Amino acid sequence: MDALHFCTNTHIPILMGIGLDDPVTPPSTAYAVFNHRPSENKTIHAYPHYVHEHKPFHEEKKVTFKYKQFFG
Repeated sequence: MDALHFCTNTHIPILMGIGLDDPVTPPSTAYAVFNHRPSENKTIHAYPHYVHEHKPFHEEKKVTFKYKQFFG
């Protein structure tokens, strides 16, 4: 599925974390989706030397992001 064609239909806050060495979802694809999102409440974190993997250090950012969405 090409997320770029569907991203303009969503208007919710978004937090993205991408690995800059990711061969599965290349950074150019992630940035294209991010840049086409109409939401003003969007954040992207780019991680050099990481691929398509779980990034434990990104979990804290996700928890903080969710907390702010629910509690302000």
